[in-house]
Amino acid sequence: MIAVHYMKIIELIELADNDPRPTVPGRPDRLWYLTRFLSRKVKTIDLIEALKYTTQSMVIQTILQILWTRCEDTVAEAIIPYIQDLSSAVSAVAIDALYHLGDRRATMPLLNYFNDKDAENDISSTIVLALGSVQCYTAVPRLINLLQSGIPSIRSAAAWSLGVLGAQEAESALRDADFHESVRFVKTQIEGTLTTLELISDVKEATDVVAVLTLLATNLSSESAQLRIASARLLGELASVEAKAHLEVALSKEKECTVARRIAEALIATKMRLTSDEI
Repeated sequence: MIAVHYMKIIELIELADNDPRPTVPGRPDRLWYLTRFLSRKVKTIDLIEALKYTTQSMVIQTILQILWTRCEDTVAEAIIPYIQDLSSAVSAVAIDALYHLGDRRATMPLLNYFNDKDAENDISSTIVLALGSVQCYTAVPRLINLLQSGIPSIRSAAAWSLGVLGAQEAESALRDADFHESVRFVKTQIEGTLTTLELISDVKEATDVVAVLTLLATNLSSESAQLRIASARLLGELASVEAKAHLEVALSKEKECTVARRIAEALIATKMRLTSDEI
């Protein structure tokens, strides 16, 4: 990473966005190339500083899009104020960024935004996904209701969030939604969530600790973010030396920020429990 003055960052984005030269057919525009460069080379602190000194919608959107790739503690706090931005485009990018980050500090700002949207058409699938990503359990009743939304992407997002939240109280509603669902991608997501909830139930009822550890360790490598998060949470509840080892390995390999945060939380809880047991 290199240090770039915040004003230079703003200037570069404005120039790329306003470049009058025609784009070569079949190739991305200049802003795309600049965003890729900034994402790879510029320090997070300089990007956050640039946000403070611009009101240009495209500049803000570009910086927010870069920041969500940075799984750092300072990032969410810089993005949160843009949830309620007057520009709907900026607000949408901010919510999408927070969905990818999964930082719990965004829970109340996202919930307040969500609760301000009464009409179904005012709710985006991204805000529904973000509520699950930041572990907003307060939203569960409304997420269950959204399984009946007339918009397929909203139904799918609600099912995904209920899965990452481990909302077992939603199982009956999910089964009913699965029975009536006719859109393939939505049905697939609902069934994936039901699989996650079944895992949680099975583990809580299991008596063979070794088998449970093996199952959860295997699911930490699943393609499903829901299963990885659920497995991390359950390992955190087991709080054994073996669980700690599995969580450490998973955290070192995890690529998705929101999943990494949940694994890190489970690992911290496990370490605290083990330390407490020793005292």
